[in-house]
Order: sequence, then structure tokens, then C-alpha cells
Amino acid sequence: MRLHVFIPLLLLCLTLGACSRDRLEIEYIPVKTEEGDRVTLMAPDGKTVDYDFKGDVSPVFDGVFTVRDRRGYTVYRFDRKNPKVVENLEDLDWVGLMSEGLIPFRRKDGGKLEFADADGEVRFSLGKDVMCSGFFVDGLMIVQSTDEETYATQFGAVNTKGELVVKMKYDDIRSFNEGCAPAKLGDKWILIDKKGEKISDLKGVDLVVGPMVDGYMPVRRGEHWGLWSRKGEFTRFKNNLTINCFNGRYTIVEDEDGGYGVYDVEAQQVVPTRYESVLFSGRDRFLCQKGDDRWLILDSDGEKVADIRAEQLLNLDSNIQFIGGDFLIGGEPGCYYLYDREGNKIPDSRFRQLAGF
Repeated sequence: MRLHVFIPLLLLCLTLGACSRDRLEIEYIPVKTEEGDRVTLMAPDGKTVDYDFKGDVSPVFDGVFTVRDRRGYTVYRFDRKNPKVVENLEDLDWVGLMSEGLIPFRRKDGGKLEFADADGEVRFSLGKDVMCSGFFVDGLMIVQSTDEETYATQFGAVNTKGELVVKMKYDDIRSFNEGCAPAKLGDKWILIDKKGEKISDLKGVDLVVGPMVDGYMPVRRGEHWGLWSRKGEFTRFKNNLTINCFNGRYTIVEDEDGGYGVYDVEAQQVVPTRYESVLFSGRDRFLCQKGDDRWLILDSDGEKVADIRAEQLLNLDSNIQFIGGDFLIGGEPGCYYLYDREGNKIPDSRFRQLAGF
């Protein structure tokens, strides 16, 4: 059983696994240090704050976090000793993440989708039938609207001024990154710019599973998986390989026997497909599961950096696109620790459970 990150938002349009220079960094994570339902916040160095909450607590992003209890969501400005409720952002029905100075939310009356700054001042709002991806990437947030009669869903994107710069005419849009995004019109995928204008056709592509990262994005073309470059070139992987994750330099792949490994952008093997699972650990390292409770950290030459004994191991970079933290989480139910990128356990970081898991 794997850990899964609790983020109190609907990550529409976003696929898992890719990293970005524009990603949100986790500043604190919600944990339970004792039995019961009280949740506190822990920093990557293992230090906790001087307070706790009863309810679902989000990680801290850009100095802001949220708490959901029976009343609804409440937004707080982070402080190690005494966090402050952001005025006008209490008892909400839904809330996203603070990014690029704005946080999306919807009030309990089921009204408009609103966007406020860190002081709680509403900067703009969208229609009550509009949903969003939860945070900004590359200056844009994916939005969608569903027709009540036909249930047809159309996607577009807004900027931080609330302008609908990409009209809601697409059947799907992956996240923007590096000034572009893959979008679907009918059964055809194209590459669009930040104004919604077509850059190029993705000829023969049936599925796009991530955004453009360092000039490449993972796609499926017919029966073959590979990487599509911004120049329109397709690098095909071996027939028996399926792309699982991509971080701009390397892909985590799965073979037909269920083995996981790593290949580079030129479809050359870096780590053989003989592991039970593989996760990214930063840009150039990989967490490879070997057996029920053994994990290896390998570098880009396939050399061992560390050997970790843990029933479960989690790297947040590999679970939420454009959200990352400079630490690993490992252990067994009831006893978890934080680890640094070198695989060293942080002694004072012991906790019982990640909140919301």
C-alpha cells in the first residue's frame, strides 16, 4: 500500500509525474505526531510548529495553508507560533492553493469561483459553473465549464488578471509550461501558445500524458510511447515500454512484465526495468524499490547513492505535478521519518501519519 498525498483541491487537467521550474515548493507538511485526530505542521528539517488543528490540513505553500473541518474550509497565513485567519476567507466550500499571489475558492452558497490575494481581497471572479485546476502554472490556470444539458466539457485558461486568454473551446488541455500546452480539439491533439493560438499539430498523437518540460512531453502515438519535442520530432521508445512519468531529462517506464526502470530523452536505458517501482528523487536521482522493504537511490549513471530500509517510501515530486518538496518520507504504519536527498534519516522527524492519508 502506497502513501497518497492529501491536497484539498480538484486537480483537473493535471497529470502526474512531471517536474517544472515553476513548481510550488512545499514549505511544511501536515502530520499527526500522536494518536488522535490533531494535526500539526512539520518542516523539511523535522521541526514542528507550536499548534495543531482538528480537521484536514493542507501543506503550506507560499506562506498560506488551509484547514477543513465541519464548517468548511478556512485559509490561514502561516506563522510558526500563531497563524492568522485570512479575513474574508472562512467557511468556504472549496479552496485551491496559493500561487502567484492568488488563491481560488468557492463560497458555501455555491456561487462564483473567486480569486483572492493573501490579504483576502477578491481580485476577480468567474462564473458559478466554472471549475479550475487549483493553482497557476506559467502564469495561467486551466478552467473548465460543463454544459448542463449535453454534459459536454470545454477547457480554457485564465491569467492572474482574470482574463480568459485561452477561450473555452478545447476538449482537453494539459498544463501550460514553457509558454505552451498540449490541447485537444475533437480527436486531434495540437500544441497551443499562451493566447490559445495553434503552434503546431501533434500528428498521429493519440494521448498526451504531461506538459512540455525542457522541450519534450510524453505521448502515445498509435501503439508506441515516446517523447514529442517542441520541434515536432517523435522519439519512439521500445515496443514493450509504457511511459509512466517524465521530468524533462528522464522517463520512468514500465515493461510488459510489470518491471520499472528509467530511460533518457534519447530513449536510452539508464536503469534497467527490474524494479517493483521507481520514483524520481530530484532531477537526476531515482528511488527504486527492490523487495518489500528495500529502496535504492540511484544516480544518473545507475550507481547506488543510498540503501533505505522502509516499508513505504514517498517522494512528493513524483505524485503531484508542479508540487515538490526537498525531502523523502519513509517508514511503516505508525512510524515515519523524513529523509534528505542523500537518503539520510532526519533524526527528529518521527511522526505517526501524514494527515489525510
